[in-house]
Amino acid sequence: MFVIKVYAEAAEKEVSALLDKKNIFPKRREQLQPVIEAVIEAITYGFVAIAEDGSIVQTLVTPVGGITELKYADRVAPAIMSKVIGALKVDNQSARNIAYVNQYTGILTATLEKLEPADRNIAESISLFFQ
Repeated sequence: MFVIKVYAEAAEKEVSALLDKKNIFPKRREQLQPVIEAVIEAITYGFVAIAEDGSIVQTLVTPVGGITELKYADRVAPAIMSKVIGALKVDNQSARNIAYVNQYTGILTATLEKLEPADRNIAESISLFFQ
């Protein structure tokens, strides 16, 4: 069912360049290894693309509410993220991840919560690159 659109080696280089751009240190990369592998796989099958400017586009496996892709901004002001994360009433990693996706994509949280598991897993994986 899934067709390889980008070779894994090329996807690894793209992700590595993105992590370099975001100044993700080696120890954090070790911690994020399962997440990094998930994003590499998503790139391999054409569900994620990283532009030269570092922005990320996720094509949804299953569109929701007329939305077919999530476009992630390269950066959100730390003060805004602190305010959003501070407003979370639950100490729930998934809710935190979705809050990041919301801020970086501008898509309403209610819509993001309706994502199919495959799309949500990719979105939450990408969100960890920003945390």
